[in-house]
Amino acid sequence: MGIQIQAYCAIIACLLIHLWTGGKPTLRTFEMLCLYLQGWASLEEVMAQIEKLRAKTRDPPARS
Repeated sequence: MGIQIQAYCAIIACLLIHLWTGGKPTLRTFEMLCLYLQGWASLEEVMAQIEKLRAKTRDPPARS
């Protein structure tokens, strides 16, 4: 039951990240959130991952 709640919390957090960054959360972002909820990652590591996602979303690569 505990891991199920953590997974639901991570999904909700991914939805909030999508609203905040305007981009689709990556699998790595989801994994980082799960690790944070389990106590294996720090808040700084999560925020660094979110900032990478935000920068990638703001500056999409040019398409030819």
